[in-house]
Amino acid sequence: MYRLSMSGEDVKAEVDKSEFATICQLYTNRSLCYFTLGNYEKAAEDADAVIEGIDPNNAKARFRKGMALEKLGLRDKAITELKLAVKIEPENELFNKELAALTKKKR
Repeated sequence: MYRLSMSGEDVKAEVDKSEFATICQLYTNRSLCYFTLGNYEKAAEDADAVIEGIDPNNAKARFRKGMALEKLGLRDKAITELKLAVKIEPENELFNKELAALTKKKR
């Protein structure tokens, strides 16, 4: 049983593993769309729906949330999320690059 937030409503759904992956992908993709449109709060919310409601080890969701938090001026929280993304996928060049850039900006 997984708890998701869709359009402000809590929805409980029983899903199998293939649906689980699809739901994560849908939320992380929509998070990217919101980010691209400049709606950073919604981008962070969708990424968080994956992290909190489905899979706390989803590196892409952690990355998307971190990037949105940075745009919202929450650099320390953004760095925390990017560190978690890198911990999950240490060889991901994009994750490492963005983490290094944010860490450098913090100094």
